[in-house]
Amino acid sequence: MKNVRDRSAGKNVMDPAEVTFKLRTLPGLVGWWSFDVLSGPWVKDLSTNGIDGLGWSDLYPQLTRVKGVKGQAVRLDGIDDLVDLTDYTDKARLRVNRKSPHTMDAGTVALWFKADPKRIGWKKALFNKTYAYQAFIASGKLMLSKIDVNDGKWHHLAYAFEAGRGAPITIYLDGKAVLNYKKRFLNNWANGLGLGVGGGGFGQPKFFGGCLDEFMLFNRVLTGEEVRSLHKDTDLGEGEG
Repeated sequence: MKNVRDRSAGKNVMDPAEVTFKLRTLPGLVGWWSFDVLSGPWVKDLSTNGIDGLGWSDLYPQLTRVKGVKGQAVRLDGIDDLVDLTDYTDKARLRVNRKSPHTMDAGTVALWFKADPKRIGWKKALFNKTYAYQAFIASGKLMLSKIDVNDGKWHHLAYAFEAGRGAPITIYLDGKAVLNYKKRFLNNWANGLGLGVGGGGFGQPKFFGGCLDEFMLFNRVLTGEEVRSLHKDTDLGEGEG
């Protein structure tokens, strides 16, 4: 594909270089940001929803790309970098879509991450949709566990959830279920979706330092076998350029 313009609100055009994709989509895919097909601060949603994201550094649209699991990944500095994947209804990116496919009663979030050992701290958010689904690293450990992930290596994480009081949540790390817990989950349409940023103490944001790649959203709970398949071959396509 060359110079492809989609129907998303951003109407962003892919880079001029030839890009070929072999799609093998799983049912329920509502968001897929591979960080491969746009340059600059924009990140393209390769799902049929076309909700493109925007990278920020401090108050400026900016994004740093590095070599990822396959293709490119984004690198966040752990200070003020983030990727805003919120589904907005206006060009000014101020009004959140009440009917966004990101607002789900059940689903699975999957991504690859590599933490920067120099940027450890309390509750460094990998992704966050406030009062809904979120995952973070706390003092170099995977959330709510003693599993050390602050090793400078790529890890695949999947977060499977259901809405409701005391709803079950399962977290997979590198294809294996490592954590099961329950929480009060709200299907919260009012808040946006962010990568590398989440709420900390006294409402202050906490930023993740490291690299993120192949961020995916599904509107259903994936099976363990499907999660293992994503871990083995997370790219839903093959491309170069």
